[in-house]
Amino acid sequence: QAARDRLKAAKDDGQASVLKLALEAGKQAGLDSSDLLEFEEVLVRAEVKEKAHAFLEAAIKDKNVSMLKDAIQQAWDAGLDRAVTQDAEATLGQEESKQGAIRQLVEACENASIAGLKAAIDAARLAGLDAEEILDANAMLAAEEEKERLLDQVNLVLAEVQDVAADIDALRAAKDKLSMAIDAALHASVPEAALVTADIRRKKLHNQVEDLKGSIRVFCRIRPLSQTEVRQGDASIIEAADSMTFKVQGMSFKFDSVWVPGTQDEVFDD
Repeated sequence: QAARDRLKAAKDDGQASVLKLALEAGKQAGLDSSDLLEFEEVLVRAEVKEKAHAFLEAAIKDKNVSMLKDAIQQAWDAGLDRAVTQDAEATLGQEESKQGAIRQLVEACENASIAGLKAAIDAARLAGLDAEEILDANAMLAAEEEKERLLDQVNLVLAEVQDVAADIDALRAAKDKLSMAIDAALHASVPEAALVTADIRRKKLHNQVEDLKGSIRVFCRIRPLSQTEVRQGDASIIEAADSMTFKVQGMSFKFDSVWVPGTQDEVFDD
């Protein structure tokens, strides 16, 4: 009878280790296998619950989203109390939010949009990402904001130099001011396509200065590759730096105007 009472108490306790000891004691006391069957089934369920609980704790510690999902599902299947899975569910929600924020950061960095970067950084902070995880996006945001500022500066100077007196000093000052703004923008990696209008105006100012000085203007047009050269797999080694400069193997050459390769019509239009 003592063995039976011990088994009932172990069942109420629910711990696998206690049930194992009680079952051993029951067997030693000579209880029939039919008397032990109910408690052996309880032991199996208890062991399943304990394994599910251990997996749940490991998943919470590891903070792996896939592992957390599996552990929560196993806990439910094992019949663990919902209160036991609450921490894991909360951790899962936090980690999923972090993963979503990381994906948003990656996408924002690929698109390099100021609005997108700001939104992604705000989402990352809200999700609790570390400062280190937001570092690249912050650096890119600063770079893109600097590009925008410098492009605005170019456009501001461009508007200022639209009407310049036909005086060599005024024209030279206007050209130099616009050149400085363009060069600063290029140094910050502002796309050349965004500076085309400003560069055309700079060249016109330069030409006006040269005309007033009575200088001979020197133009340079790089001929395009011939069909034979293209078939041979030849490639041009000349790179346009801007509308007045080209580079060859790291060396820069400046003229009054440069076409790489440009067309004959463009040369004569200038």
